[in-house]
Amino acid sequence: MAPILRSVRILIEFDDVIRQVCKLAWSTNDASLYVFPYAPEGTFYFGQSSIPAGKTYARVPFEEQGSSDATPHLSIHRTGQVHVKVDNKIAAGPMKTPSLDGHVGNEAASIQITHFERLALFEGSPRRSGPDQDHLYRTTGQVESGRLALMINGAIPDFPHQPDLLITLERDVLSSPLYVGVLGLPMRLVDDDGSGGVLVSGGWDPTVEPDPSRDFDHLYIVAR
Repeated sequence: MAPILRSVRILIEFDDVIRQVCKLAWSTNDASLYVFPYAPEGTFYFGQSSIPAGKTYARVPFEEQGSSDATPHLSIHRTGQVHVKVDNKIAAGPMKTPSLDGHVGNEAASIQITHFERLALFEGSPRRSGPDQDHLYRTTGQVESGRLALMINGAIPDFPHQPDLLITLERDVLSSPLYVGVLGLPMRLVDDDGSGGVLVSGGWDPTVEPDPSRDFDHLYIVAR
C-alpha cells in the first residue's frame, strides 16, 4: 500500500541554484491544506487585508501587521474555515469559504514569489517518492519572479488551466478524492521595493467569480 501523502515542498532552480518557496501539507485525517512559506531572512508578517474596489493591490504598513520569527501557515480546513496560525494559535481570521468538497477547480490560494535569487537556499536532493516529496520548477534569468496558483476540486481533476502538478488526496472521510492543482506563472512586479520573499494569500470564496466593484478581502503571510 502506498504511503499517504503528507507534504510537497515547492522548489525553484534559478541560475543553477535550488531555492525553497513553500511547503504544502495535508491533514492525514481529512485532507485539510496548510501552506508554510520559507523566509529568506527568517521574518514573517501576517494579517487580514482588503483590496479596495477597482484596485489591484493594497499596501499595509508593517507596523499594522502581525509579525513573528516562528513560521506561520495558512490553514484551509475541510470545513471551509481559513485562518493564519502561528505558535499553534489563530493569528488572523478566520474567514469562511465553501468546504473543500464543494470546490470546483478555481484558485483557492496564491503564492507570489519575488526575486527568485533571494529565496532561501535548499540543501540536499529533491525527494520524488514517499509521504514527503519535493516538486522542482526550473527557470532562467529571463523570469525572475512569479506566482503559484493553488486550485482545488472536490469532485473531479478538472481545472480552468492545466496544472503543472496534480495531487490526488484520498481520505476515509472523503466521499471522493480531493484534487489539488498547482500552476506556475510568470509575474510582473508591482510597486517593487527590491525585497525578495514569498507572499501567501487566501480566504476568498473560489466558487464565486471576483467582482471588481467590491472590496477583495483576504488573509496573507509575507515571508522575508
